[in-house]
Amino acid sequence: KYTKKVFNKSIFGTALNKKYFDDDTPALNEKTIVNSLGWKGARPLKRNDAITYSIGHIEPEKFTLVKYQMVGETLFESKAVLRLIGADSSVVEIKAEKSMIDLLSTILEDYKQKSLKEILDNVELPLDPKLLTEKKTEISEQIKATINKINHIQASIEKLIMKLYSIEL
Repeated sequence: KYTKKVFNKSIFGTALNKKYFDDDTPALNEKTIVNSLGWKGARPLKRNDAITYSIGHIEPEKFTLVKYQMVGETLFESKAVLRLIGADSSVVEIKAEKSMIDLLSTILEDYKQKSLKEILDNVELPLDPKLLTEKKTEISEQIKATINKINHIQASIEKLIMKLYSIEL
């Protein structure tokens, strides 16, 4: 008969009972979650009433995003401001709730060197930040349930292998 230690080293090289996942859920891709909200839950920036932006005399097709910076919160509107800075030093300011601005700054990482038109047409934000929170919670619960199923199946496989090779604990 094999002992568990000998079996693990000789056949697998690692412990059989190693979990494939930690108890923590993996980080969620917020852009994908926003896109999964659909038309009822999210809209492109140019059609989203949850944000406001001012472009002045800028031609959206000619504006190329180089960087963005958080400006802070406005005093009277209780909104945060994100400033987009173009290659020609032109500036676009976007105002929304702080959570929306934080999300937008994360999403904009993929839009550097893109035109303002592309950003306004393609970047989606939720109509209400609560929708994103609810969707994140729903997805996290699904992930945890799936991880539990995988770990349960792994434990069953380990028991069968140990029985097959007459391994004693």
